[in-house]
Amino acid sequence: MDPKENESVYAPRAVRVICIGAGASGLLLAYKLQKHFAQVSLTIYDKNTEVSGTWHENRYPGCACDVPAHNYTYSFDPKHDWSTVYAGSLEIKGYFKDFCERYGLSNFIKTSHLVDHARWHEAEGEWEVKGLSNLGGERFTDRCDILIGATGYLNNWAWPDIAETDKYRGILLHSANWQSEVDLEGKTVALIGNGASAIQILPKIQKSARHVTNFGRSPLWVLPTIGSGTDATTQDQIERYRSVPGELLKRRKYNEAVMNSIYPIYLAESQLQADLRRDLTESMRQALQDPELEEALIPTFGVGCRRLCPDTGYLQSIKKPNVKLVMASVTGLTKNGCVDEFGKEYDADIIICATGFDTSFRPRFPIIGQGGRDLRDIWTSTDPECYMGLAVSGMPNFMMFLGPYSAVANGPTMASIEAQADYICKMIDRYQTEPIHSFQPSASAQSDFVAHVGQFMKKSVLTQHCRSGHKGHTSAGRIPTLWPGSTLHYLQALQEVRGEDWDIRHTGNRFSFLGNGISLAEFRPTSDTAYYIREHDDDTLPLTRRLRMERQIRVGSQPARELHRVNRPEVINLP
Repeated sequence: MDPKENESVYAPRAVRVICIGAGASGLLLAYKLQKHFAQVSLTIYDKNTEVSGTWHENRYPGCACDVPAHNYTYSFDPKHDWSTVYAGSLEIKGYFKDFCERYGLSNFIKTSHLVDHARWHEAEGEWEVKGLSNLGGERFTDRCDILIGATGYLNNWAWPDIAETDKYRGILLHSANWQSEVDLEGKTVALIGNGASAIQILPKIQKSARHVTNFGRSPLWVLPTIGSGTDATTQDQIERYRSVPGELLKRRKYNEAVMNSIYPIYLAESQLQADLRRDLTESMRQALQDPELEEALIPTFGVGCRRLCPDTGYLQSIKKPNVKLVMASVTGLTKNGCVDEFGKEYDADIIICATGFDTSFRPRFPIIGQGGRDLRDIWTSTDPECYMGLAVSGMPNFMMFLGPYSAVANGPTMASIEAQADYICKMIDRYQTEPIHSFQPSASAQSDFVAHVGQFMKKSVLTQHCRSGHKGHTSAGRIPTLWPGSTLHYLQALQEVRGEDWDIRHTGNRFSFLGNGISLAEFRPTSDTAYYIREHDDDTLPLTRRLRMERQIRVGSQPARELHRVNRPEVINLP
């Protein structure tokens, strides 16, 4: 009997994948699995009625991305007609919906399906996933070989720690659960928070509200925007990006180069930290020109300890006659408003809590892994342990996007998501082409990784005394859950799967993947069965990591730049 192709070396087997979440990460996973894999069935469950994750949920006034829109896209799927430099949430949601439709990804997605339980079954080597269909209210159960968490870390909005909320007779809102029917015109508003959401909200509501009291607990560094800031994109620019070859790519690469040149600001002793701190202090003083506001809002901690905020007009709005800044926590509500930590009362028709999200990473439902351990219990510690933001020891065949210690400080999240998607696909590929029962990071590799993060962070401004979501909204509550390095550093760290870091259990003989002794080339009649015979060494794939990296980053292809300094516009001659 002739040999069969499905018994050849590395022959793929059928694999079932379940992904929780249809935001930027889940959509990218669907795109890559559809493009690169056969015999992989994928189901994505999402609790919302539509795709796009946080951009579907967040719709407060002024809600926008703090990364230039041309760089808040997948690297291979640009959009030429963004309406502004920093696009609003509705437009970003439209980008992801369009991506989903263009590539037919809705075939994999079940919206209005809330997953509320997942359990690993060791004997079968599979996950059981349960949940609720929000449309019909019916329970569902599904099974898979590999479970992917793509819920992100900005989806569980957090109320401030305030007492007696039932006393308040006005309208109480959270920025992440905005009620568009609420009319702010002529109202007295209390805006709690002065972080990323609040600095977008204030310039919008200040124009219509009778008075706004903004409560903040911490100063913040306001960063001048890239390019023309929040200005609208002109039709001439849009047309040029659409019709002139390379024009949009030039803009995207410039933006990315600027972001990729600023990482040293996060190193406490760097010259760039000192330079930028001096420059930002001066620019904020020029914007505020008020000794009391300067004292309240210009930080004493390093630039980057708290998330950098692009200039949205917040500093100008805080000076308006109908705005008052109060640097104090809100500790309770009254019948007519709120009370600060000093006992002073403030009347408010509407209270807006722009207090962000629960960034503990703790899942909102049980994820029961090996030995009956719940990921919610594993991540109740001060420092949530995981392996490179991708996987957790004790959770076999479970991988995730944007886990602890994977967010990069100096660039768009999209670059990290793409690197993680590629890594996850490599693990799925290995599982599919080898007799693997289960895989998980080893406890020792995970422990060493988290220890390295802790040591690295001691050299950074991120551990200085500032309140940050990456420290659990405390000043020093935990090691910052950021990647210990730059965006480019993360991309290169994830390029290869370090097999020695993984505990892999096989079914039967681990070498059964060798099959019937025949290669794929011998089964494809149009293939080159002498592909390795060459006239010279073309060096298509260097054998060392360093040479592969140099080839990838195209060393020698760009004008020389000053190292560890912000690239200036003249480096790339943009109009």
